Amino acid sequence: MLTTADLRNPYRLTVVPDAWQRGDAEVTSIHATAFQVCTRALDAVRFEGRNHGLLVLGEPGSGKTHLLSRLRRFCLGNGEKPVDPILPEVAFVAVKLAAGAQQIWRNLRKEFVGDLMRPGTDHHPQLQRILLRRFAELRPADADLTLWWDWLRQLDPQPAAFESIIDGLMDRLSIQERLGRDLTVVLSHLILNRHGREALAWLRGDPLPESALSLIGLGLPDPDISPEDQAREVVTALCRLAGPRIPIVFAFDQIEALQLERRDTSGFFAFGQMLMDLFSRTTNLLLISCVQSGRIQDIEDGVTQPAYDRMAMNQVALNPLLWPEAEALIQVRDQIVPELEVRRKSLGMPSLWPLDLVALKAAVGREGLNPRKLLNECAQMFDGHRPETGISAGSQPLPEYLGELFARRREQAVSKVGSERAREILVATLPHLTAVLKRGQWKRLTEPVPGLRAGDVDGVYAGSEGRVAIHVCDALDMRAAWRPLERLRQALDDGRLEKVVVVRDIREPIRGDAATRQLKALRDRGAAFLRTTPEMLAALDALRSLLADAQSGDLCRDADPISVTSVQGWLERQVPAVVGDLVEQVFEYPRPPLLEKSDEPDLEALADRLADALQNCPVVAVERLVEVLKVSADLLGRCLERFPDRFGSLAGPPCVVFQRVAMGVAAPEQPVSAAVTGSKA
Repeated sequence: MLTTADLRNPYRLTVVPDAWQRGDAEVTSIHATAFQVCTRALDAVRFEGRNHGLLVLGEPGSGKTHLLSRLRRFCLGNGEKPVDPILPEVAFVAVKLAAGAQQIWRNLRKEFVGDLMRPGTDHHPQLQRILLRRFAELRPADADLTLWWDWLRQLDPQPAAFESIIDGLMDRLSIQERLGRDLTVVLSHLILNRHGREALAWLRGDPLPESALSLIGLGLPDPDISPEDQAREVVTALCRLAGPRIPIVFAFDQIEALQLERRDTSGFFAFGQMLMDLFSRTTNLLLISCVQSGRIQDIEDGVTQPAYDRMAMNQVALNPLLWPEAEALIQVRDQIVPELEVRRKSLGMPSLWPLDLVALKAAVGREGLNPRKLLNECAQMFDGHRPETGISAGSQPLPEYLGELFARRREQAVSKVGSERAREILVATLPHLTAVLKRGQWKRLTEPVPGLRAGDVDGVYAGSEGRVAIHVCDALDMRAAWRPLERLRQALDDGRLEKVVVVRDIREPIRGDAATRQLKALRDRGAAFLRTTPEMLAALDALRSLLADAQSGDLCRDADPISVTSVQGWLERQVPAVVGDLVEQVFEYPRPPLLEKSDEPDLEALADRLADALQNCPVVAVERLVEVLKVSADLLGRCLERFPDRFGSLAGPPCVVFQRVAMGVAAPEQPVSAAVTGSKA
């Protein structure tokens, strides 16, 4: 038997996760009509001066993400591209809608800013290109604007003079496009490379402490404006910044992931309202919505009719591949492994060996075959010429396969889950966990709690015992944190809620007397205070991505899609301990107060003070901490014993305390209190 055992399988399915990842060499004949519809819609935005919507329909594996990737390359180019005021310019943004309805604008803001800051093939971020084009309108230039920018910097050797010119241009642009002071200040910092980390964090919507806001010349956000409204204002202002001559392509993918269950339409409704807002506030957008063919009715039922009309101003379907297109795709994939063609010639085998062309043509037939299924057929034929080497992915039990996927994604998420993402991840994932692990016991409520503001609550659930409200406290300036805690306490006092769960990342202490008092008052009334850890957030983020991919048809084993029901069934049986513990703590009811006596020391508050003391000096002697915190060594030992996941200690002399920074560090075998007092276990 002729084998291919020493050759890599060029047809093995590789799912392109988003439009920014470079895929295989494209076949221009595949979905050529759909691509032309995209480019014509983009031209319509530019020449008509108004927004357009485009609905792209296709079954899972039909190539929706590949189409977006091709459009992205068309918009941004594949190589050096001058920033020229004469040549047309386009901005491209790819948005995977895996967030909940409550934070859809915040998710869009983060994705929008992230893509605007991506270095292009010419190493210039899209935001920089947009700003240079707009500056050239105010201070005319007619050549490569990067050269113009360098010339402008050299007009005066004093940096302050150049910064004054740019600040003046930004002020004029701000007045012209109604950008608002805060956004104008932040954009000035970014274009001038001043305080880039803080400016970019603000632009993304990350929480910032007052010291960072003061550094970039901003004040605290208005507490009367919800985070969603703030995100909407920033997104629409950035769209206006591009101006009428620079269209922006928003490519929305995984829209199906907004739906928790078939009866839940809140995510689709929020998406429709977001499209309506973009249409009413901007004029330079091409809004592309990619939807599974079998799910379009769910989305049409979930959004309002005006929103659907705008979404589907233009429509195109990605049809299955007929044989000429299928053959072209196979030939392109062949090129991934050049040794394959050499092997064919040396053995005198026909073109496309070891594939069975008769069987492939029969599979494609008159109706065609989608790319994912075609490549899977080819991969299996190729593997058929290998000796048996073990269990393939297709024969691996599904629970084991999902477990390995989850483990890989959790490992990948560890480095990406900073404390600023705690709200995003928890709000998007907890509804799914509740539906699976507390099925029928708790229901997510969509109506607001009277007297509470939008930023006070990140989810309300009702069960037979009452209503539980979730509040993710991610503020880094505590003057913005204590008022929501006070309103939640009042809601408990007058019976509008039966339980409150306050969540804060373990890496961010609670600071300030007012916030500490309000948190203590909540806990005295039975509220739960939970700390998210990097391990927990990584697990939640991995689960969220699995569920989102399953909802949108992008989770598959070979060419077979894995259903949401299958993922939920696996999760119910194999729930990670850190996730199960989180759900149980949220819905444990009734929860007795943690502080049974008014004079009982508040170890939670002491732990935050200790974390603050260790922030700049990660290892401190016990004697020094006792002096700084004004507590006894015994009380400090009780605190360390209570929070082994946050702090560790080493017996002396001298005895020292350190803050744990690594994920999953095991608690010391020796009792912490013994280490602090210097005694032996």
